[in-house]
Amino acid sequence: DTMYVTSRVGRVVSVSGSQIITLLDNWSETDQEENFRKPDIGEVVNVRTSMTTAFGLVTGLSIPIPEQLEGRAELRIMELELIGEIESDGVFRRGVSVFPGLGDEVHHTSSEDLRRIFMRAGNNGVRIGVVHQDKTIPACVMVDELLGKHFAVLGTTGTGKSCAVSGILQSILAQHGKAHIVILDQHNEYATAFGDSAELISPSDLQLPYWLLNFEEMRQLIIGQ
Repeated sequence: DTMYVTSRVGRVVSVSGSQIITLLDNWSETDQEENFRKPDIGEVVNVRTSMTTAFGLVTGLSIPIPEQLEGRAELRIMELELIGEIESDGVFRRGVSVFPGLGDEVHHTSSEDLRRIFMRAGNNGVRIGVVHQDKTIPACVMVDELLGKHFAVLGTTGTGKSCAVSGILQSILAQHGKAHIVILDQHNEYATAFGDSAELISPSDLQLPYWLLNFEEMRQLIIGQ
């Protein structure tokens, strides 16, 4: 028999705003080995609508009613967060204009479509790493959009927020050598990250002319609280 890998993972059973719930197709261990790849948390999957292809990020996987006996078929649920769509022009855009309908098929996303999603920056982008879903695709940021708007790097303690910020800034400086960046580093985390390319200013060598201070700031400086 000819072996193949199917891209379908299930069908839409609930649509609530940008939240999509998918009922996953049943698979056996043999299917899993030969022609079925289970979706993973963080994977980008897609749903073909009447006019677009909508893309969603897998945010949850569950078995709502587990069977007591092993081997029996169980309902497997996948939760999605819609992130954008590709229209007939082949360009990825954030947001969704046409929502998936009940019963629509959900598929794994091809490498070609992943490139359309994550390589929007083109020649204007700065590479900061690779895409988690496909290590062959560079992860780029558009500097004007990134620095022209508010953005945040979030994560729990020890997940690498400071390393991520340093990596982003180093990538920007590597491509834009005349860029000027000010870091307010109250915990002294970034001093060693930039070496000789950064000028370090501490309270001991910081000089502020009086004309920069208003009356309240002057009073606090001279008299105190």
